[in-house]
Amino acid sequence: MDNYSPVVQYDSETPWYVSNKPGSGDRKVTIINLDLTSKVPIYIQIRDQLRLMIATGEMEPGDQMPPVRDLASELLINPNTVQKAYHDLEREGFIYTRRGMGTFVSDRPKAKSE
Repeated sequence: MDNYSPVVQYDSETPWYVSNKPGSGDRKVTIINLDLTSKVPIYIQIRDQLRLMIATGEMEPGDQMPPVRDLASELLINPNTVQKAYHDLEREGFIYTRRGMGTFVSDRPKAKSE
């Protein structure tokens, strides 16, 4: 099994960049912006941004999510914060976890236009 190592760059002008396709030749990059001065809890900021990326197709079904501890370490936040965001996304059906394999983007049916 390949070890996952997110690619992250940060400075005061640049958001966090986290690779979500380990071991892939054409790696996708996911941008996670955290506003530590916002009144919106950090886990909600993460959840909402990941939800939008999944809904818009920026993150595709089968893409592996960064492991909770790795993402927390790279974002300099508590792993429980990332876990809470992942838990909400899993409960909503956006992602699923396979024990020993990781967390992945779910196949979600397209919304029907009425």
